[in-house]
Amino acid sequence: MTGQGTFFDNEADDAALESINTIFWQSLVGHIDEDYGSGTAIDTMIDVGCHRGGFLHRAAGHWNCNHVFGIEPIDLARKLATDRLESAGIPATILTPDSWNIIPKDAADLIVGQEVLYLIEDLVTFMAHIARVLRPRRRAYFTLGCHTEN
Repeated sequence: MTGQGTFFDNEADDAALESINTIFWQSLVGHIDEDYGSGTAIDTMIDVGCHRGGFLHRAAGHWNCNHVFGIEPIDLARKLATDRLESAGIPATILTPDSWNIIPKDAADLIVGQEVLYLIEDLVTFMAHIARVLRPRRRAYFTLGCHTEN
């Protein structure tokens, strides 16, 4: 897979994207921790547009999640995310965007999506998926504007 990118044309740019995103990921985790308060369990989370699983890997460890779901349209990125999480011993299911029905109703304590909303063509259906899988009194966080090129 060397030289083959998942979002960009090459692997080096994809790896750099993950490094660049680290500051945004840390900030998002801080906001979530602040909102949820200490001691709130995040058993199951979903990352929409999980790319190669970098945020899922960090977040699952931070919150000690029992299961994570990733939604990712790019085949190679799904494979890399699956391999990464499996090798870290993190129970994960990485799905295509048309596979939301696999996630049980009221399954998620937390849903995140970073720099993905502008890529979603049908926001009404997307929000219906979010409403179906998010547990009552739990939260979804979607960020935009982190990358000025978007």
